[in-house]
Amino acid sequence: MFLAITIIITVTAFWEYSRLTIPKADKVGMALGIFLGGFLIVFIYWRGLYILPWFLVVAIFLFFLYSLVSYKDISSTIINVGIWLLGFLYIPFLLSFMVLVRGLEDGKWWLFFLFAVIWGNDTFAYYIGGWSGKHKLSPIISPKKTVEGALGGLVGGGGVALLFHYLVFDGASVLGLVIFAIFLSVIGQIGDLFESLLKRSVGAKDSGFIIPGHGGILDRIDSIIFSLPILYYYLRWQEGLWLW
Repeated sequence: MFLAITIIITVTAFWEYSRLTIPKADKVGMALGIFLGGFLIVFIYWRGLYILPWFLVVAIFLFFLYSLVSYKDISSTIINVGIWLLGFLYIPFLLSFMVLVRGLEDGKWWLFFLFAVIWGNDTFAYYIGGWSGKHKLSPIISPKKTVEGALGGLVGGGGVALLFHYLVFDGASVLGLVIFAIFLSVIGQIGDLFESLLKRSVGAKDSGFIIPGHGGILDRIDSIIFSLPILYYYLRWQEGLWLW
């Protein structure tokens, strides 16, 4: 069930990204990206991180091969290939770390921790920003976000870490957990701004329309995407291991 949900989120987010970044997105190229993205999640689940370099080499080769036989306007080839590769690294590659985290000891609780920290960050940022926000954080990229809201989000993320320390991770260092949660909140805010930058660059408000009133899947997971590999390598470091 977890694998299926991860695949659905990945392919849907990549589909939204394709529609967002390429006007009249090439359906065959989109299908290729969705196919590779879904299979990347499956292979990571099956073989772990070891398969990743090989899979990326194959994916990059296929994207370039497809560009040779598909695009009639060669002046746009480098742009389109760059967009596909960015999307593949941004969405399937980074989301594959969700499967990797889930496979670690207490992985499901750490994923729950990450989602809760990001949720706490977003909630506090929204309400504190709306209540006392006066200084724009990035007026061009996201006019509604404020410095006060961003700082409030860090407080929310740290508060969630305190709650998890007493309810789940009572053996962990409370200070270390709070600092890590604040760091994840910062990364989450950067991820949110990056996705907003993508949307602003093409004049879009939302990445999609799957969730009525809330945009698309990519709008809901943008704060989590960059945080997943951070969480994975943090846990591996805690185990005394690194990289693989």
